[in-house]
Amino acid sequence: MPFTLTMVLAFSMVAGFFGGYLVNKHIKSYQRKRIEAFLAPTADPKGASYNVLQAQIAMGSGGVLGKGLFSGTQSRLGFVPERHTDFILAILGEENGLLGTLLVLTLYILILWRIIVIARNSSDLFGYLLCAGIFAIFFVYMAFNFGMLIGIVPVAGIPLPFISYGGSNLLSSMWALGLVEGVYFRRLSLI
Repeated sequence: MPFTLTMVLAFSMVAGFFGGYLVNKHIKSYQRKRIEAFLAPTADPKGASYNVLQAQIAMGSGGVLGKGLFSGTQSRLGFVPERHTDFILAILGEENGLLGTLLVLTLYILILWRIIVIARNSSDLFGYLLCAGIFAIFFVYMAFNFGMLIGIVPVAGIPLPFISYGGSNLLSSMWALGLVEGVYFRRLSLI
């Protein structure tokens, strides 16, 4: 048994070394900087960590009630880059404060709860799996955006459904919720 464990450990170490070598060889410089900024956000505050730190400053400067609609200094003066897409939640937090951010979080939780209810009450397996997939999409988008803002997830450029700028994101989000409501409607028509 000790020989098998030693072989597994040796294989894991060799595989980890070669895996790290392959990742190091094939990773692009901007991807490396994002990972470094995630692991040590204060190491390069004017470089790779600039986006996240400015988003956190914007969110914190909003306080509880916010600065008012279109009155955020961090966003108006251009300190928060990609403010209409990647860091839209930071701008919402700066202008509407903690209460506005909690309102957005509550609305997303209500949407997710509605999807769960429809999935549990669906009349067939396809409807259930469709709702489960759409739930996963909305949950991951929401979790990544909130995680990017507080620094527990690396910056990924994922849109916040219904809020981030972009027509294709809005259209696909509305289409996905339409499919979920179609599952609910189909359940009612089969009764």
